[in-house]
Amino acid sequence: MAKQCDFDKPGVGAQKAVEQGGLSSDAIDKLSELSAQGKAHASGIAGGKMDEAVPERAPADCEIIMGEQGRYIVFGRDRPAGLHPAEPGKGNKGHTKAAMIDLYVGPQAAKKYIKDENADGDKYKINPCMYTDSARVYISQKCDIDDYMGLAEDTKGVRNSHDKSAVALKADAIRIVAREGVKIISGADSNNSRGAKNNKFQGIDLIGGNNTGPGYEMEPLVKGFALQKALKGIYDAISANTGMIQGALMHISTLGAVLGSHVHETPFGPSIVAAAGSGPIILVATMDQVVKCVGAKQNLAFAELGKLANFSSGHILSRCNRTN
Repeated sequence: MAKQCDFDKPGVGAQKAVEQGGLSSDAIDKLSELSAQGKAHASGIAGGKMDEAVPERAPADCEIIMGEQGRYIVFGRDRPAGLHPAEPGKGNKGHTKAAMIDLYVGPQAAKKYIKDENADGDKYKINPCMYTDSARVYISQKCDIDDYMGLAEDTKGVRNSHDKSAVALKADAIRIVAREGVKIISGADSNNSRGAKNNKFQGIDLIGGNNTGPGYEMEPLVKGFALQKALKGIYDAISANTGMIQGALMHISTLGAVLGSHVHETPFGPSIVAAAGSGPIILVATMDQVVKCVGAKQNLAFAELGKLANFSSGHILSRCNRTN
């Protein structure tokens, strides 16, 4: 994969609340010459201005850059990293219909220590980086947004997007807050932004830890009402089976009582008249319970087909939405 950032790895260790070690020599000299009141004013307290060691964005010829001191809105063509045909981005490849708006703060802020000028005193120019910049809203007309951000993919769920429009948000924390409702909808239009038909419907994937590998496999979400109906069917079947078992036990106990209480003796051995007389009645009652058991097993089989089989309309698992 092409190198996406000027710095390969973010810094390690805690960062101070105020980091000014990377300031240019001119900026340090100016700060040292200020009075106590001037230094307080240049400290940034209460919204005052302050100098920070923040490299500038490396501009592309097509870009309009608004902002300074680590806060930018950039209007240009799709590029998530450097300026070279080998780098990712449809703008780097010369694609048309690849307009981009990149709104971000904290360029390379994941670095523990950065400088805003090089050894020759020239200002550092750095490219955007989807990994080490602090927070970003990226809007592109044509891009490979999942690849740019290194996002995990579930091959059975929502596939990674290629050569399509995208809006991406990234930060340490993202909150979506509504005073009324929140909707997350997929498959809204019959065509995508390039005019092609959306032939394959895709749902919603919730991926924790950016990992769909072993131990983090994606599974369909459970549908509440369908699960409720399935559990109700199982409950009813268990209740019916309990009743049949209770009835069978009562008939067995009756048979035991009849056999156990018969003590009629004859010269030819014990009499079986009383037991034989009760036999047909108990046999009929027992066969009735057997028939009910067969029916109960059939009901359970139908319930399994209706709620647990993947092809059924009442399946308890969502056909569209998955999570790990």
